[in-house]
Amino acid sequence: IRYLSGINVDTNTLFVDASNDRVGIGTTAPEALLHVKAADTVTGVIKIEGGKNTVTSAGEINSQLDFGSNAGSVNSAGNVGGRISSITENTIGAAIGMAFSTFGPTPAILDLREAMRITASGMVGIGTTSPSQKLHVASAGYARILIENTDNQANGAGLILTVRSSPSVVTGNGGMYLDNANNLILFNSGVSAGNERIRINDFGYVGINTTTPSSFLTVSPGGSGNAATFTSGANISANYVGITLNSVTTSGVEWYGSEIRNINTGGSPGYLNPRLGFFTQNASTYLPADRTEKMSILGNGN
Repeated sequence: IRYLSGINVDTNTLFVDASNDRVGIGTTAPEALLHVKAADTVTGVIKIEGGKNTVTSAGEINSQLDFGSNAGSVNSAGNVGGRISSITENTIGAAIGMAFSTFGPTPAILDLREAMRITASGMVGIGTTSPSQKLHVASAGYARILIENTDNQANGAGLILTVRSSPSVVTGNGGMYLDNANNLILFNSGVSAGNERIRINDFGYVGINTTTPSSFLTVSPGGSGNAATFTSGANISANYVGITLNSVTTSGVEWYGSEIRNINTGGSPGYLNPRLGFFTQNASTYLPADRTEKMSILGNGN
């Protein structure tokens, strides 16, 4: 049947615009090949329903929407360049996930493959069909997430983590961001805007509780008190916790230079009677075994 002037069924329930080769549902002025428009105060819905009444296994496709392509390289996939599918996640069909597929190399041949999955529980997987977290990114190569600021904002780009005891009550707030001066900043705060805790600047200097680190590690207690505490699980005689100061030779060999140790000595228990030992390297070798104690301070001050 050929209608040169178009077809109008039941006012505007179905309208064929023959002059522009367009079809309208709910409209007599379709603006695309298929234009669906609901009446005033009515939500426009398009429903695709599979014809299978019984689910026999997980992974079955209920229904899907294919996006065609006329590119010659897509012919191997039936001219389908993209796809959205609803997929059952169990044998009773009570959990339905959504799969999003794209066309491209996988990894050496061109094919239609799943790129993202949203499970029935709301978990999103990129590069995986079985995400185990709210966002799960998987890759055979580098698995990276890019967060980019495009207008040189001072606080740049970052990641914020928030914990709530209720929708209106924040009990934990923290995160990290890269500012526009190339400082990587870690912050946290109980209930409000984050307080900076650690900064790594453009030179690689690390600052703890300071925004102006002046060496590879700068620690500021912010007042009177210890700037750092080093604790070991060692609790028997001769066990220790210490700090090693190394250097590198002109040939690139790491030289085990000096060390300061807090050493457990005799006592009951032994860790209650510490000795502070100062070790330096013998000149003939760079091996740690040749570093010997040159000075000691006992617990009684001797």
